[in-house]
Amino acid sequence: MLRWSCCLLLVSVLHAARPNIILIESDDQRADSIAALGNPSIRTPALDRLAKEGFAFLNARNQGSNNGAVCVASRSMCHSGQSLWHYDDNLKGRVTLGEFLQAQGYHTYGTGKWHNGKEAMKRSFIAADRITAGFLPKGHDSAFAIQSIHNGKVLAGQNLAPKHSTDLIGQTAVDFLITYEGEKPFFLYVGFNAPHDPYTRVPEFEAAYRDADGRSKVPLFDNFLPQPPVDPGVMAIRDEVLLPHPLEPEAVRHQNAIYYGMITHLDSWVGKILDQLQHKGLADNTLVIFTSDHGLARGSHGLLGKQNLYEHSLRVPMLLRGPGIKAGGRSTSPIYNFELYRTLAEVAAATPKAGQVEGESFLPIATGSGKGERKIVYDGYTNLMRAVVEGDWKLIETHVKTVRSTQLFNLAADPSEMKNLAADPALAEKIHHLREQMIVQRELWQDQDSAFWTQIGFGPELKSPKSSNPSKSREF
Repeated sequence: MLRWSCCLLLVSVLHAARPNIILIESDDQRADSIAALGNPSIRTPALDRLAKEGFAFLNARNQGSNNGAVCVASRSMCHSGQSLWHYDDNLKGRVTLGEFLQAQGYHTYGTGKWHNGKEAMKRSFIAADRITAGFLPKGHDSAFAIQSIHNGKVLAGQNLAPKHSTDLIGQTAVDFLITYEGEKPFFLYVGFNAPHDPYTRVPEFEAAYRDADGRSKVPLFDNFLPQPPVDPGVMAIRDEVLLPHPLEPEAVRHQNAIYYGMITHLDSWVGKILDQLQHKGLADNTLVIFTSDHGLARGSHGLLGKQNLYEHSLRVPMLLRGPGIKAGGRSTSPIYNFELYRTLAEVAAATPKAGQVEGESFLPIATGSGKGERKIVYDGYTNLMRAVVEGDWKLIETHVKTVRSTQLFNLAADPSEMKNLAADPALAEKIHHLREQMIVQRELWQDQDSAFWTQIGFGPELKSPKSSNPSKSREF
């Protein structure tokens, strides 16, 4: 597993009192959708501010999913600190991140997207308002159901007038900051539903991405393809039928203008949250984290969704700003987003539950007192595919029905994963080596998915075979 070269946590990170914590999590937001981190086509002034004043992890990643609802898996992993082959969708039997921080004396408050079970929600937050569902099928500005938690009771409500989900959630977060006068440090969880589909237009923000005739100004991603290069086995899933295949470039660009507009809209509320912290004099003792549950294809590799193991769908934005965090810092060291749990445990100067929480804290990297030492990452999606990355090299193995596919990429030379080198006889030994490493990682992470490993054609028999696709019908 991962070990950091850090010896001591900087005392300045914690100050005399533990810092407040704000965790802002968007939905379906690509890691490359922040202007300050290299995307000149998008406007994200608040996230740019976080990147300038804080630390950016450029290789933060979701480990994958056991079902089509990748957001459920990712959020379950983050709120339990567990990896892909150990988490539970509804956090049953797990000490949630909110529960853990409550035990350390934090006032925990939540708003926005939650679809990891009502009981886990009740355990996570002392209070909550305008909790939204995992998917808003009639649009972000529809009269969708909302919930609140007060005095230990879950109360049902509805989004009436209605407001756009981003405005509803953002205003709730700002209102909490305005009104909170408690003596305890707080943990504020802000779960934006955006920019997840249905792509709900916000003209004020979308206008930046249209020309005078209303055409999209958003360029296609450099790895756009009309069709996937190999069959990923997910082409009938809801994400992939948002547009017909083969993908038409202008149709993708049109949707991506709406997608970018939704991100800029969300960014405006991140700015208001940061401004309110400053106004109340809390900025210097509040750790702000911005991330997303996973990335999204949006035309890359002929795909639209996140049910794949390409970098555009695995990588997530991960920005930290707060006491002791290195301003303007950057790291390309790979980290998993579920390691947020152990990171925040270190911020709270506490030890998480033994036997549950995995990974390592990445706080030492963000403070400049350590560096990441993970050499290999391992990812999976249901019983269809596995990926391993070691240094510059990435191997993806896919099994769909009776067809096996191998993809080999040199990420240093080909970060967009467009040149599959698997057929090059000179690299046969590289593939053999990476397959061996995949088996090592399989055992390390206790991946015992029989449906994948009995069909993929390499590796020893599983010790305790089981299905890792318990909810394959779920799609969000």
